[in-house]
Amino acid sequence: MIKKAAQHLRRGALVIYPTETAYAFGAVATSARAVRRIFVLKRRAKTKTLPVIVGSMAQAARYVRFSPEALSLARRFWPGPLTLVLPARSPRALARGLVHEGMLALRVPSHPIARSLARRVHGPIVSTSANLAGRGACYSIGEVVSQFRTLPPDILIVDAGTLPHRRPSTIVAFDPRARIVRQGAIRI
Repeated sequence: MIKKAAQHLRRGALVIYPTETAYAFGAVATSARAVRRIFVLKRRAKTKTLPVIVGSMAQAARYVRFSPEALSLARRFWPGPLTLVLPARSPRALARGLVHEGMLALRVPSHPIARSLARRVHGPIVSTSANLAGRGACYSIGEVVSQFRTLPPDILIVDAGTLPHRRPSTIVAFDPRARIVRQGAIRI
């Protein structure tokens, strides 16, 4: 199923997949059309950027610049529910709605499906909760369907059953000093 989901993403389509915190919408971060579809589906304000996942620390280093403090946090908590907001290396290479003022939010997930998917795609994948903006996170595909009522038929769903209820990822921005944007699953 992961191979099929990776192929689906590379074709510019959307996937709903499990992470360690909730179900997420995924799209290849270079596909402007796919990223726009996520904004529309979620009814998310275009002023709010979307985070991405990558499969490894090495992959992350291709897309962002780590300060020594950020690198220390990443080594301590990745893979896991820690999102770091760091200077993007090539902001124009990514779809609009992912980079704000030169900064990109990314993490390496610990959920085996999410991490395998990111590794197979060989690039950043949008990873935003599969819910309507302002609504609660979804821990089962049934909850996702309930919130959206109908989903476009071309979205591939990777159903891993009911996920444990967890807090969202902790978000730390480095602009240039560390600032906790959201205290989540990891206490910092």
